[in-house]
Amino acid sequence: AVRSVINRHPDLLSLLALTLGAAAPFLPHLLLRRAPYDDDIRNYFWPVMSRVAEALRAGRLPLWTPDLYAGFPLLADSESAVFFPLNWLMLLFKDVTGLLAVFIAGNLLMGFGVYFFARQIGLGRFASTLAGIVFAASGFSIGHLGHVTIHNGVAFMPLVLWALDRALLRSGRGQIAWVMMAGLTYAAQWLAGHVQPPIFTMLLAGPYLLYRLWVAPLPGTPARNRRQRFALLCALPIATIAVGLALSAAQLWPMLELASFSPRSAGVTYEYAISYSFPPHNLVTLIWPYFFINVSGDQWGLWNNWETVIYVGLLPLMLAALGAWHGWRARRGDALFFAGAAFFALWLAMTNYAPLNLHRLFIELPGMDTLRCRVTWTSDRER
Repeated sequence: AVRSVINRHPDLLSLLALTLGAAAPFLPHLLLRRAPYDDDIRNYFWPVMSRVAEALRAGRLPLWTPDLYAGFPLLADSESAVFFPLNWLMLLFKDVTGLLAVFIAGNLLMGFGVYFFARQIGLGRFASTLAGIVFAASGFSIGHLGHVTIHNGVAFMPLVLWALDRALLRSGRGQIAWVMMAGLTYAAQWLAGHVQPPIFTMLLAGPYLLYRLWVAPLPGTPARNRRQRFALLCALPIATIAVGLALSAAQLWPMLELASFSPRSAGVTYEYAISYSFPPHNLVTLIWPYFFINVSGDQWGLWNNWETVIYVGLLPLMLAALGAWHGWRARRGDALFFAGAAFFALWLAMTNYAPLNLHRLFIELPGMDTLRCRVTWTSDRER
């Protein structure tokens, strides 16, 4: 019976392996009913998310709480993520199990999203499963568990690209439906609470659509002339952004009002904006993630360890290098595109450490002068 089910649904075995691989890092925490320790979890995310859950259980919209600091605007602070669906898992538990459920759900989305995207672009089940597990268990993913909003926002990045690919394979109503799906997943990124993942997703999606429309269309893509391709290149990102912003407006509107009172509302100095940039010597963490941790467990590197560790595992790193080399030899477009995207993202994350600071160009984009922690560009590289 089990074999017949697997034969009818061959992806089930892969999804089961993905589920186990994405959830495995949290099994000790579930058994001990303890959350991963981090200052941001202790001082911000757990107090805020638990009070949001308490208010929702009582049937109240969590606009404000007097219990945190000198009073705290729960709804207006986007990192409270009141409307983010995964955070509603907190409603099912009154202890730290709810927070662990949010972590696990985010990791599962990471793994499933990469799996569906990899299958869409032609990878086999084993390769797609491995890619999903590597992304969900990467240094960026696990290192940013303490930043719940970053972790959950990045989880939807591959799903946005997957939906856009599906839209390119369709026409008419089918295409509209997949554009709506891309907008829905993009809205989830905004509702997750951190502004950088959705911004970076669109900065990746633009070149990716250009590549898919002009260089390497997926098999089965309808034939389109140059004017139609140009129209799609403009329409798909605009429609995705419009749907995403419209669906997340209930969160974004109060967030923008609160942000107007922030010291960052007028922009920040460039020195502040590039804090936590990726220093080149941290490339050693690709093969040795604990290089900057001493025997007592203290960090001695330039920045916080979780901000600058880009470890994905030795075997995945070797496979990625082999895939890039084979892609170059065989002129395989997908391998070259993603290798180029990884290199470009890493270059941007280095900011003024790079021989040529390309980040200076991006800081001129609207809203970019209010952000910092440029190492989060490596989320594109990890993916």
